[in-house]
Amino acid sequence: MNILELIGLNAEQLSMLSSLLSIISILGSVAFAVFRFIIQPFIIKSPYLGLWYGYNSSKDKRVATISREVWSIHRKWLSWDGHLIVVARSSVNPQLKYIGELVEDKDANHVLINFTRRGSHEKFAFRINRTAESTPPNPLLGFWVGRDHDQQMVAGMVLVDRTPHTDEEIRAIWDANLAEKTTDYLFRLNGEYMLG
Repeated sequence: MNILELIGLNAEQLSMLSSLLSIISILGSVAFAVFRFIIQPFIIKSPYLGLWYGYNSSKDKRVATISREVWSIHRKWLSWDGHLIVVARSSVNPQLKYIGELVEDKDANHVLINFTRRGSHEKFAFRINRTAESTPPNPLLGFWVGRDHDQQMVAGMVLVDRTPHTDEEIRAIWDANLAEKTTDYLFRLNGEYMLG
């Protein structure tokens, strides 16, 4: 007695059953992919998606400045874990483009973004406050760490908002929220430490 006789199917019926199971498997995979990549992004919204204005303290030729960018935050295409991509373009020089990945650090109540400049090895890390609610506060405040225009390691203030701000408004928001005041909103290591 062979296996086909035990199951009660002949070879033709077994072949049809195998084909039917293959079709069901393929349809299930397609249905999962359609849900995961097409439907789910519209169901699960992130409060960070969309257009933002980013401002960060900087120095150019030893003069304190405020760098301005327009941030576009969107879902990473075909992402299994819902990562968000941030594209930041300089308002002064639109060819200057940074791309980063936004990750929520819910334990610390922060948003982390690691930016890399397109066409360069220049990198910046951002840590921005967020609230525990499902929508981010307006504006978002935090710090960036990287190199400034003078190529020195530096940390500075960040303001990210849905609406544009003047330099005076940005400085007023930073002043109202900084624990320790600085004149240029930048924090550097002592030059002697840098040489050591």
